[in-house]
Amino acid sequence: MEIKEEKGYRIADIQAVSGTILLDQKKSNRVFQKKVQTYMGIASTVTADTEHSACILPGSDMRTGGTLIQYQETD
Repeated sequence: MEIKEEKGYRIADIQAVSGTILLDQKKSNRVFQKKVQTYMGIASTVTADTEHSACILPGSDMRTGGTLIQYQETD
């Protein structure tokens, strides 16, 4: 944050990022093959190594029904 004064006014320059930036640091390759695995289960697996992460996912009990592949994508 930077604060400066111009013509009697204080101006604050603030740069902020969302917490999801922690999931955009590196690209990953993963395969999720269990047909009975839920989307929430996959999201929990993906975010497990990210401190202070949480998943909010509507329909989180839905099963994938097949194979999902993450290829050279950020989390």
